[in-house]
Amino acid sequence: MKQRLLKISEVAEASDTSLTTVKYYVREGLIRPAKKTSPNMAYYAPEAVEQVRLIRRLQGERFYPLSVIRRLLRQEDPGEAELLHAISKADRDDYYDLLPLSQALAAAGLDGDTAALLEAAGLLTPQRRGTETFCCRGELRLMELVRRRLDAGIPAAQTVKIFSLYESHLKATALADIESLLSDCMLVPGLSTARAVEMIHVSDQTLDDFIAMRRYALNAQVGNAFLERVEGFLRRLEDYARHLPPLLETEGDRAVLSAVLGGEDTGEPLPDAYGRLLRLRDQGIAQSLSALNAALSAFLPPVEEGTPHRRLCLLLRQGLAALSPRELRFVPVLSEPDRAAARLISEIQRRTEKE
Repeated sequence: MKQRLLKISEVAEASDTSLTTVKYYVREGLIRPAKKTSPNMAYYAPEAVEQVRLIRRLQGERFYPLSVIRRLLRQEDPGEAELLHAISKADRDDYYDLLPLSQALAAAGLDGDTAALLEAAGLLTPQRRGTETFCCRGELRLMELVRRRLDAGIPAAQTVKIFSLYESHLKATALADIESLLSDCMLVPGLSTARAVEMIHVSDQTLDDFIAMRRYALNAQVGNAFLERVEGFLRRLEDYARHLPPLLETEGDRAVLSAVLGGEDTGEPLPDAYGRLLRLRDQGIAQSLSALNAALSAFLPPVEEGTPHRRLCLLLRQGLAALSPRELRFVPVLSEPDRAAARLISEIQRRTEKE
């Protein structure tokens, strides 16, 4: 039985698409009329309804540009479609499937403020359709990663900062990767569609594995190097403190410093905080990092007039500021650095460089 042809308005209604959008698809050559009765009147095969729905899915869920969709619709070779999917990563399960943003946030256990942070950083790109807002399933997975880090005690702001850093570098690298793959591997005579698809899949899989492998290895190297710098920092702090007595003006200051170097608590907040730093070399890594933060925080505010053993506290603060590794970000403002202490610090740094 011969199927009834449809007017363009009927195609729009049956596909739940605006008439303006369907007309646009026709002008772009994505939908072709089955019969044209006059310059302003045409009829379309029933299959046009599914074509419109397909175009909308490829645009809204796969983010294909119209030029790619046009090429895809014209291909009779199924291998060409597979190649386009491989290039656009549309073959990766349900990454681009849409779901309501509110549903994704609830599933990941995130609030609106965290979503706003992700969106401001470009890590989350909600799609607003009328009164509803959607995200893709891949973004839900990103939200779940954020939730895991929050549960481990990693603040959302730090996660957004680091994810954004990786994102920016990966974008530049992905561009160079694609350009290189095309110029070095695919612009060759006689390259078949199947071979091109295989190249892209193998390239993706091996690079995913390489990035994960090298990130772990590099993090281990950087982490160990940081711990080594902290260990050196603690040694220099002790060296500095042991050479301070000649710069102190009172017996009281020298007595407090002697007690601190002997591992005693004196009841004086700042000298005792310095003493806790000196004892960190015998403690575990996690405890050391926590104690480092607490001890350095104690020395961040200025040492006010009237502070007990003020001269000693100022000199200790100056040593901490000059000798701390940059990763610790201990940078208090020193209004009047002591020149003799600065010379002592320079000598300690020179000795360290020679070791």
